[in-house]
Amino acid sequence: MIKSTSSTSTGKSIFLPAAGYKSAGASYSVGAKGCYQCSTTHSNSSSVSALTFESGSHLIGDKSRTEGYSVRPVLK
Repeated sequence: MIKSTSSTSTGKSIFLPAAGYKSAGASYSVGAKGCYQCSTTHSNSSSVSALTFESGSHLIGDKSRTEGYSVRPVLK
């Protein structure tokens, strides 16, 4: 589980399943890798920021919008 280290953290956590991703209509890494699209899009419109995690590691980076990443809606 990834927990926030922000000074404004509430101490709450969120469960994000390892849902994998889709590419060219096929599913990949289901149960082994979590891939979640962030709300940030880039000016070239072909990439987005995304959180990916697997086997104890995580990364936030640019990913192609053509891959089907999970999107978790958040109510503000």
